[in-house]
Amino acid sequence: MEWASELFDFYNLPTISPEEVVKGIGEGYTQADLPRDISERFAYMAALITADETQLEACREFIRKYCDPEYLSIYDIYWAGNDERKMERISELQEMELSLHTANESKQYANEGLSAYAEIGQMYSSYLERDTKEVRGEDNERSSI
Repeated sequence: MEWASELFDFYNLPTISPEEVVKGIGEGYTQADLPRDISERFAYMAALITADETQLEACREFIRKYCDPEYLSIYDIYWAGNDERKMERISELQEMELSLHTANESKQYANEGLSAYAEIGQMYSSYLERDTKEVRGEDNERSSI
């Protein structure tokens, strides 16, 4: 009987619809509507399986942000089911995410390299200035002898 009570409680957890997810935070849902624990996260993911193809990207992003990125692969499997067209759509979105992820990593790597290069350049300039001052100081000492 205890499992029936737990199932009933799970079934009655609050969720949001794909339509609300598409509207976004502020219009479709608020911060208070976000899942707070593992049960709510799973319930939200299950509720969003009803999304159509036009709502899919928003629902996947919601799951990634507010449920858990690990839930995304489960969501993808259940959303696509045995429908080849849906499987292809998931595959397209995953490829887009991978290329975006790779592009972001490359951009970050380039920015870090530029920052390090600028820092090395400043250190070298400081070294040259110090060296120049030392040389000038030595020349002045020699000329006074």
